[in-house]
Amino acid sequence: MPTPGFPPSTLDAGGGPIWISELASDDPNHAVHVVRDLEPADALEALGAKPRLFRPCELPRSKPDKWTSLPAAALGIEPGEVPPG
Repeated sequence: MPTPGFPPSTLDAGGGPIWISELASDDPNHAVHVVRDLEPADALEALGAKPRLFRPCELPRSKPDKWTSLPAAALGIEPGEVPPG
């Protein structure tokens, strides 16, 4: 199988991107779509997302506490808070 285009230091023991395997083990209640040859905004629109709701962010290295997911931490969403949209 060809390398998915990630540097070796960013892959887990199974050859997948570390950030995906860490998300999967952290909180199994999500979906991850990995695409290539599309800009992130184009991929999100193809999935039906509304461009007005796009907000770029960078996932932190770790969760701030056991109740906050990495995406919520990146977006500054408090536990129990409903994101706008």
